[in-house]
Amino acid sequence: MHRGQYDVHDNSNFGIDLDVGGGGTDVIQRCIVEHNHCYGNDSYGIAIEQDTGGATHTINNITRFNRIHGNAVALICNGSEQDHIYYNLFYDGGSVDVLGATDIEMYNNVFYATEITHWTGSDGLTLKNNIFYENQSGLDYFIEQNAAATNLVADYNAYYKGTGSGWFRLNNVGINNFATWQSNGQDAHGTYSVDPLFVNVGTRDFHLQSGSPCKDTGVSLSLTEDFDGNAVGASPDKGAFEFTLASASIASRGLRVYWAAR
Repeated sequence: MHRGQYDVHDNSNFGIDLDVGGGGTDVIQRCIVEHNHCYGNDSYGIAIEQDTGGATHTINNITRFNRIHGNAVALICNGSEQDHIYYNLFYDGGSVDVLGATDIEMYNNVFYATEITHWTGSDGLTLKNNIFYENQSGLDYFIEQNAAATNLVADYNAYYKGTGSGWFRLNNVGINNFATWQSNGQDAHGTYSVDPLFVNVGTRDFHLQSGSPCKDTGVSLSLTEDFDGNAVGASPDKGAFEFTLASASIASRGLRVYWAAR
C-alpha cells in the first residue's frame, strides 16, 4: 500500500513538537503522529515532552509510520508517559532519547546509524522486534543506559554492527559482546551480527529480502499493520516492514496529527 507523506524539514528548532508548556492542568494525550518525513531540523525531528510550564501529563501518545533522518536529535521522549513508538524508520544521525520518561514502548522500528539513550530519571523502556544496523557516527553503542535510569527490557531485537563496533552501555558500564548483554537479562531471543538483508541499504530501502533472518522471528505485540499498511501476522517480522512478494521500495508518507479532546 502506498501512502502520501508530509515533509517536515529544515526548521531552525523542532520538526514536530507535542509540548505542554502552559499550566499545571494541561494534558496532551492519545495523540497520533504518523506518516511524516522529518529531516534536516536543527533540533528534534519529533519531540514528545513535558515542558517547564508545569503541565501534569504528556501521556499515552502514539508515534508510528514516520521516516526520520538527519536531524540533530531524531526523537525525544522527555518527561512523558506511556509513549508507543512503532513501525518508524530512524536513520543517518540523531539519537532517540528517553529522558525522565516512564513506560515507553518502542516496537518494530529500524534504527540505522541511530543510537537509543535511556537517560536520567527514566523508568521503563521496552524494546522489541526492532532492527539495529550500524552505530551512530562517532558513538560505539546501539543502546546506552546510564545509572540514573531503570527497568530497561530488550528482547527479540536484531543487531547488526556492519562496520561499527556494535557495543552496548548498561548502567554506565560498557558491554562489548552480545553474550554479556544477554547475561544482564537482555535479548534472550535476540540476534547479533547477522545481516538482516535489507533490500538496499545504500538507498535506505529497509524492506526485507526473501532470505532475511528477520522474517517471522518477532514476537506478537498485537500490532495490526506495518509501515506500508500490510497486515501483521501472528509471527511478525522484525523491523518496520512485513515481507511480501509485492514489497516495493520505501513508500512516501504524509503528516497526520490527531489531537484528542481533553
